[in-house]
Amino acid sequence: MAAMRPLDPDPDPLKQFRAWFDEAAAAGVAEPEAVALATVSPEGVPSVRMVLYRGLDGGRFTFYTNYRSRKARELEANPHAALAFHWRQAEARFPADDVPRPPFWGGYGLLPAAIEFWTGFDDRLHDRVRYERSGGGWRWTRLQP
Repeated sequence: MAAMRPLDPDPDPLKQFRAWFDEAAAAGVAEPEAVALATVSPEGVPSVRMVLYRGLDGGRFTFYTNYRSRKARELEANPHAALAFHWRQAEARFPADDVPRPPFWGGYGLLPAAIEFWTGFDDRLHDRVRYERSGGGWRWTRLQP
């Protein structure tokens, strides 16, 4: 995929998104419609999971989910959320492992309270397992199928 130059984005971000999405799909990116959805519970606890983008409808990014799921409950309580698409565009610009980093680049370490694994399957019976800290260890629950 060609990298967008910093000074030539489309003035309309939805048009820019459509162009990049179409380019990712044409380039053979695996599941370009896979997107991370981040929400926050009423108590302020963030969570994120993968959903499948289904299109733009009236300027809204559309996806489908179980109305009884944690994500649906969180969106009902707080409609503010974030989506993150990950298409591997930078590999073409930096084919070697030596990617230049600016001097202000640094890192953070997050101690997880919960970890969720999502494995997608063609039949859409995705396997989802959620781990939560419990005492000195972890307990897990299968969320789907």
